[in-house]
Amino acid sequence: MDELTVYQLLNKKFGNSFRYHEKFIQELSEAISNSGEKNKLVIKLIQKLSAIQNLDNIDFGLPWLEHLKEYDNMYSLHINVQTGNYRLLFTRERNGKYFLRMFDEKSGKKQTGYARNVKIALERK
Repeated sequence: MDELTVYQLLNKKFGNSFRYHEKFIQELSEAISNSGEKNKLVIKLIQKLSAIQNLDNIDFGLPWLEHLKEYDNMYSLHINVQTGNYRLLFTRERNGKYFLRMFDEKSGKKQTGYARNVKIALERK
């Protein structure tokens, strides 16, 4: 799925509820295209974004949503499919939730550790 299609899908479903870094859109597009489970990944993404769309208190105890307490105001939304364990890193800001980084945790712990990926997310902030 190309980047424009991904952005249009998110914008159609969620309007201005979320903001997305351009590299996040690129990472999401690549994950969807390469997952082998395009429909399943997109469905889970939409379900989980819908669930947090209007939540002010996202420290709600959802099993697939993690507050990365060692990083100020950073959260990880988990999307697990057979071909990957995707993590979407975002922050909560005054004007909404800002998605900064997506990575596949399944591709190797050393390469995909949170510290490395949070650093990338914070640089995009």
